[in-house]
Amino acid sequence: MKSTCPEPSLLITFDDITNTTNTSGVPVPNGYGGLNWENVLVLNGLNTSNPTSGYRTGVISPPYLAFDGWGSPMAITNAATNTFTINSFYISLIMNTQTTFF
Repeated sequence: MKSTCPEPSLLITFDDITNTTNTSGVPVPNGYGGLNWENVLVLNGLNTSNPTSGYRTGVISPPYLAFDGWGSPMAITNAATNTFTINSFYISLIMNTQTTFF
């Protein structure tokens, strides 16, 4: 699936983060996409033994996805100004819980 963003927007897919074969995820490095990432991990969501897991069903742009590590809150901030605009994003759960978004 080819996606594009109008300038000066940036499409973040996590596809170019190295060492994403780790099945428990690897930290998204600060500065990636011009943002700072706290408690955000990335993994290959299609590389899971459970075909109905939320990791697999949460993949939008195969094969990678980002998630909050260890069930703790994540924070994403602009590396330069601490503010940024999100035009759109996808969100899903990895398990059926009583979670409420926003």
